[in-house]
Order: sequence, then structure tokens, then C-alpha cells
Amino acid sequence: MHARLSSRMAAAAVVLVALLCAAVSAGWLYGWLYRRPVTVTSPCPEAQEDYQVLVMLDSGFDFGKPRGDAGDMRFTASDGESMLPYWIEDWDVVGGSGALWVNVPVLGAADTLLFVYYGNAAAVTAADPAATFEVYDGFEDYALGAAPSGGGLNPGEWSRYPGNPLLEPGPAGTWDDHGATFASVIYDSLAGEFRMYYHGFSSGGIHQIGLATSPDGLAWTKYPGNPVMTPGPADWDGGSVRVPMVWKEGLADFRMIYTGNGSGGMRIGYATSADGISWTKHPSNPVFNDPTWASGQTENWGVMKVGSEYLMWYSNFGMRQSGIAVSTDLVNWAPHTPGPIFASSGVASDDRYSQFCPFSFRYGEYYYVLVPSYSSVANYSSFYLYRSTSPYFPEADRHLVRIAHTVGGAGEWDNHDNDTPCLFTLDIERTQFYNDELWCYYAAEGGSDMWKEGLLIETDIAGALADAPLPGGEISWAVSGDAQVVDSPVRHGVRSVRMRDTSTSAAVSAAVSFPSRQSGRLGAWMRRTTTSNGDLDIYLYGGSTLSCVAGLGRNGDFHYWNGAFQATGVAWSVDTWYLVTLAFDVAVDRYDFVVYDLHMNEIVHVGDVAFGGAGSFIDRAMFYTSSGFTGDGFIDDMRLMKWCGEPEVVVGAEENPVVSTYLLSSSAEFRGAFIELSWLLEPSDSQMRFAVLRAQMPGGEFEELTGAAIEREDFRFTVRDESFEPDCVYRYRVDIDTGDRQWTLFETDPVRATPRALSLGQNHPNPFNPSTSIGYYLPQRAPVSLDVFDAAGHRIVRLVDGMQERGEHRAEWDGRDARGATVSSGVYFYRLTAGKTAVSRKMVLLR
Repeated sequence: MHARLSSRMAAAAVVLVALLCAAVSAGWLYGWLYRRPVTVTSPCPEAQEDYQVLVMLDSGFDFGKPRGDAGDMRFTASDGESMLPYWIEDWDVVGGSGALWVNVPVLGAADTLLFVYYGNAAAVTAADPAATFEVYDGFEDYALGAAPSGGGLNPGEWSRYPGNPLLEPGPAGTWDDHGATFASVIYDSLAGEFRMYYHGFSSGGIHQIGLATSPDGLAWTKYPGNPVMTPGPADWDGGSVRVPMVWKEGLADFRMIYTGNGSGGMRIGYATSADGISWTKHPSNPVFNDPTWASGQTENWGVMKVGSEYLMWYSNFGMRQSGIAVSTDLVNWAPHTPGPIFASSGVASDDRYSQFCPFSFRYGEYYYVLVPSYSSVANYSSFYLYRSTSPYFPEADRHLVRIAHTVGGAGEWDNHDNDTPCLFTLDIERTQFYNDELWCYYAAEGGSDMWKEGLLIETDIAGALADAPLPGGEISWAVSGDAQVVDSPVRHGVRSVRMRDTSTSAAVSAAVSFPSRQSGRLGAWMRRTTTSNGDLDIYLYGGSTLSCVAGLGRNGDFHYWNGAFQATGVAWSVDTWYLVTLAFDVAVDRYDFVVYDLHMNEIVHVGDVAFGGAGSFIDRAMFYTSSGFTGDGFIDDMRLMKWCGEPEVVVGAEENPVVSTYLLSSSAEFRGAFIELSWLLEPSDSQMRFAVLRAQMPGGEFEELTGAAIEREDFRFTVRDESFEPDCVYRYRVDIDTGDRQWTLFETDPVRATPRALSLGQNHPNPFNPSTSIGYYLPQRAPVSLDVFDAAGHRIVRLVDGMQERGEHRAEWDGRDARGATVSSGVYFYRLTAGKTAVSRKMVLLR
């Protein structure tokens, strides 16, 4: 057994050993073979929120049942299903020990029941220290070789394409030798290529519009005839043309909104083209300018179409705020509101002091907008993603979803200014996403004012648009002397902080500030390379008041401070990690100093130490080497934990799994000709028999469904109910019998059997190469044909020809014509004819 945790040190501790206890009724996680109840008795006089509990495993635990790396360990609340954040402090299969921290949402006065799960070879590691502790820092978020600074990782950030940057400035002396920015990307089905219209400018300050092409949206080649749009001849855009926003509304109908700069300042123009290369400026130019809040310096960006209206975001210079202008013909524009929609905060240091060049799109029932923002004393730093049910984003209907992008790290190509995001969509309604992925092109520079184009790619659109935690100011760092992030040695993760003093003449420190606390425990793993004079300590402050100190002291032993340094008489070893912790309570002016070794054994415990300086809160910790220190000191995995005393330890015992734990998924869907019931189980040796029951809603009793065979493929089971009545609502239940037990495996939500009309689905994938799948539904038996036509209306192949039964059907096209020849890239149409009814859709083939 591990040594018992200190009464002052343990947030809450539970030891698991192999004892038997009664089964507990709850829902279960699917896919895990083993679970154990863990009962925590609160040590606190009042209920606590987000309390850290330490679960320790000893030799009574069977380490052969979880995965060897503990990646399948999970904790849930008392319902057996709600996941709880946790972190693995220690995992030693050979030694038979483990220490895992779990965050309990509410620790009440009564006992709190948790469950720990294990035994799932397919589970992905979910340990999350940042979510487990109120403040946590493993130093993984900082640039190697740089000392910690405020901020840290943005948890909602979209993924950078590893091949960035995609487009760079031209050679010295060319028209775009100073930058390529404001990229607008489309797919041209006629040319069979991706096109990027960008704003290039020279070292002389002349801005013009160029074109680059790509076969895949990743590898780009600049058009040799660049630029494709130049200033003038009119005075209003005679100085420069910039900020192209290009889209297509037909096979040969290219449109561009752009910004011109000339005698009247910055205003907005409109141009058209039949090939996307030769552009004609509209005779009514400039078509828009806002002399009010935009001060006549009006710059366009994202354009989308909503119904019969075009919505254009525009911004001004100075504080750079943003609004929307509306038009039905792209020539006559009017502001949607008399003032900006995204206004400056007016606070120079605020990241949202400037909000300009937004880009809107739609996904599902919501509109989204990316708004680049920056402070006037820092970089263009963040892309804020907002959601609304309105394309105009009124303040009352505007939700900040996440910060989708921030500047790159030190030395990276985009570590200074980042702006002008452009979501690549296949339509001006901004609803069709290439490859069912989110591609966002953006401009950036690394401090040299040489602009380049990069790309963010998210393969899971729904995940990229879901709410994400925003990086906040919960923790900030300040350093003095040689304190750097290094990748060796580390206690956990990939990086730690090294504090080095080769002169012995000055102290080195890394100080961290956090929200003030009256009680808690701050701990970090610490390590020294020498027993020479000097100390490696943790200092805790309340404002400027130093309250307590402890650490790896001079002359090789652990020490602490109560107004003067006190030796413990316990030696520490060179090049060895120790978890050094201080548990404090300002209400009683006391703290505990406790140290753990690598296996979480308690090796130092000094309790009820009086503060060296009285205070009313703790809000700062400093990792510190004294001026006499030589060699290297390391810190890793700093965390601030809640604490209010020792809990009563209650032991849980292992349960055998029930078959419901094997259920991976289930569904019930109306398919037109039948209602399909399906479920998937984890592999099992059990001989299972199923009974399928149906109840008509509302209020009907479950009765066994007869005449419907259960089909099995491996561990997926399917039943098709063809005996339904149209416009009726049903619930289904599946009971299971393994010979020694019978119980309900699952029940379904209500399913309505609604008659469907003839329907033709969108092909998938779209665009495609080399093949695609086309789904359709027949409401009744009928003669059916499915044909593919080219853009000129010529039929090139018939995929289906014959009588088909009612229900769902699917056909494949491999991109070949009726003679078997491969067809070229472009837009194609497919038409389904069933009886006297026909429906059509279009698709895009990319070679």
C-alpha cells in the first residue's frame, strides 16, 4: 500500500482493492469490459464544485485488464455515463501502482459515487490535465527555448495546413514583390482548376489584382499574364485596385467586388468577366462608399447571397470597424444599419479594438462569420467565430463560438499579422463546402511586412463550428534570468522549464499569477542537478505579501519557511523528480509542506506550519533559485488544486459487465418501404437470442413483432418492419436472452412512418474523382431510368434502366461514358425518371 495521504494534503483520495460489493444500478458506457464504483466522502463542510480527487491503484488492482498505457481508463459520474475530466499522474504496470486525478463536478455533504472504467482496446487516450485542474501548465504550449509568457494554447484553434505558406511575394522588382494577400478562392468547372484572386503590391506601394491557379487548391502557380486588373483609367481607382472578392453564378459568369483607391479615397467597385481573366469594370463605378462611420475610406470583403439579396461586409481604416451593405443588383448598395455591426471596443490594448474584413457563410440552420481582430498595441492576433440565426448578426442574436485562429509561434511565417480569412465554398450562397471539409485561406506576415497566403483545413465541419473553450487570462507568467522551456528532462508530456544560474550572483525565477484563493494546494514536479549551495523553491504570495516557501534546499535536504528556513532532515537526490506541494489555508494562517516521490509515495510531511507573512488570499507562485544556486533546476506540470481536508476513504469493488455494456450503437429509421431497426454489439462469446417488440404511439403496449427476420453481419443486427401503417408512430424495444439472464437491451425513440415522394439525393462525394454514388427513393414499383448528361445536354451514359421496387436504391458512376471512355473534368447533370415523373441534379467531376 502507498503511504496514507496527509490530512492537510489530500484533495480527496480513494484506494481501489479487490473486494466484493453489491452491484449498483446505473447506465453504462458501451465498449468497456470492466468498471468499479468509487465512493468519495467529502472532507469539506460545504459543497465543492470542480473538486480534484486522487484515485490510487495498488497491487489489489488487476493491471492486466486495462491497456498497458492506461489509454482506456475513464471516469464517470454516478449515472455511469457522464464523462469526467481526469489525468494520469502515475502508471506503473510492473510495480502495480497508479495515481489518477479526476475532476468531480459537485462534491456534496453526502457520499459521492463515481465509476472508473477500463478494458477497451479501441479507446483513444482521453487524459486531460488542463480540464482536471483549475490551473494547469505542463509547458507544452510554449516555444522551445523561450520562457513562459501569458496566453498559452488556444483550445478552439483550427488546424494549419502543414505545407503553409501556399503563395509568396514575387521576386524583387516585380508587381507583387511585397506581398500576396486578400485571397478569394473559387473552383472554375470550365477550366477544371482552382483559382485564387489575390491582392499583390510592390515595394513602391502600388496595389493590383493577380491570379494563381491550382489543380488541388494546395499547389499554386501564378498566372503568367498577371496582374489581371490594374488601376484606372478612372480617377477614383487610379491609385490602386485591391481586395478582390470573386465568385461565379454560371459557367461563364465571373463577378468581382473590389476596392479602388484614388482621388476620393477608398471606395468599392464592381467588375465582370466571361473567363475570369479579362475583366470589365462597371460604368457605374464606384458602386458603394459609406461616408458616415467609415469616413469615406470604405474597403470591401466577404460577399454572400441570401435569397435575392447580396450581403457585403465592409470596413473602414483607423479603428477599423465592420458593417454590412445590401444590394439586389451588385450596383446599388445601401448600409444595412446606420452604424457598424462589429464596432471597436475603444480600448487600445483590447484584442477586439479593431474588427475588420469579416467573412460569412452558412452551415445547417445557422449563419457564421469570421472576424479578424487585433489590439492597436499588438499584432493582428485572432479570428473570432460568431454564430447567429440572422445573416446580419444583430448583437442580441450573436454568439461567440470560439477563437478559430491566432498568430503562429516565434519564428514562424505567420507570427505577426494575420487577417482576411476566406472560406472556400462552391456557391455564392456560401453553403456548399469542398470535399465536405472546411478550407479557410488567410493572409499573414512574420514581422517583415512581406505578406503570404496560408490555409486552415478542418475535416470535421461540425466539430470546427461547435462551441470551444476560449483562451482566457486565468494564468500568466513572468520570468527573471535564464528561464527557458526545454524538451529534456521532462516528468510528463514533452517539455519542462529549466532555470539556470552559472554566475551564482543573481536569482532566476518563473512567477505565475492566478485568480486569488483562500485555500488550495499548489504543486509542481521539481528536480535539481547539483547539491551545491542555493535553493530551488516554490514561493506563495498574496499580492506582495510572501506567505510560505518550501522546496529542494541547500546542502541536499528538503526545507520550508515559517519566517526563517527550517531543515526537514530528509535528503533529496540529484537528477530525481519530486512532486513538491504546499497546501494553504489563509483563514487559519497555516500551510502543509508535503513531497511525493515518482511513485506518489509521501516522503516529506510537515503540517500546520505558520505563514511567514499573514495574508487574506494567495494569487501568485514563484519558482525560484536563490543567488547562491548553481547548476540547473527544472519544474514541470504545475497545477493548483482545491483542498479542504482529509476525506474518508471508501473502497469500491469490481463488477462483472452486463451485456448492455457491449451495445455500441442502435438506430431506428423510416426508409419508405420499411422501418429499419439496427444495433451493433461489441464482440462476445455469449449465445444471444433477441426478441423485437413494437408499440404504437401514443399509449400502445409493446407486442412482439412477428414475420420480420433478424439479419446478422458479424455483430451488427438488422430488422426491417414492413407491416407498418402510414402516418402512424411506433416505438421499438429489443430484449436479449443469454440463457442465464433476460433483460432489455435498448428502446428506441418514436419513429413516424410517413409516405415519401420520389426523391433524388445529391451524389457523394461531390466534387468527385474517380467515382461517385447516387441515391434515390421510389414511393412505388415503377419503370426507372437514371441518365448522366454533359453541360451541353448530351446524354453520355445510362446507369439504370428497368423495373424497380418501392424503396431506397443506389447507383454508382465511375466517370466513364457509354463506350467506357473516361470523361473530362466539368459539370454534369443526372436525371432520374420513374414512370411519368423526373427529377435532376448536377455534380462536378475533378480530374
